[in-house]
Amino acid sequence: MLDKPKAREASAKGQPAARWYAAHTIANREVTALVNLERQGFDSFLPLYRRTIRHARRLVSRRAPLFPGYVFVRLDPDRDRWRSVNGTIGVKSIVMAGPVPLPVPAGIVEGLAALVDAHGLIATGGELRSGDRVEVVNGPLASLVGTLIKAESRDRVRVFVELMNAGVPVSLERSDVIRAA
Repeated sequence: MLDKPKAREASAKGQPAARWYAAHTIANREVTALVNLERQGFDSFLPLYRRTIRHARRLVSRRAPLFPGYVFVRLDPDRDRWRSVNGTIGVKSIVMAGPVPLPVPAGIVEGLAALVDAHGLIATGGELRSGDRVEVVNGPLASLVGTLIKAESRDRVRVFVELMNAGVPVSLERSDVIRAA
């Protein structure tokens, strides 16, 4: 794992500092890959969000990877043993550009890490206000567009959607709606 003073020291000597790289994981093994990369001393990051799915006629809310099939690992390919990432349990391979790992563009992973809330989840987008056009992204009403009536609580919102040729107010989880484009 590379701490900030070492990163500054490395860049001061003209050496490139550690960067973030994407590692492709085995299907549904992102957490396994994350744990095993951290056991090896790599700084790793798995962005998660709250996803609501319908299962057995009820809605279930779960933590899900923002980028299914990928984790991010921070390393310096000139100094670290990056090939050991490919041999990590849960990892298929690090994303490559020819014979060397392909770095994630600067600021992407750092920006995602800044959005993580106290529960370890990526915080939802900007604040919504009454009258905003919103799109339902999860649950049985997914892909419907409606108008936000009000926020019922911190986690629930009331949305007016067009359903079967009639306007219907529905109560949804805040994480199930985003501002419509």
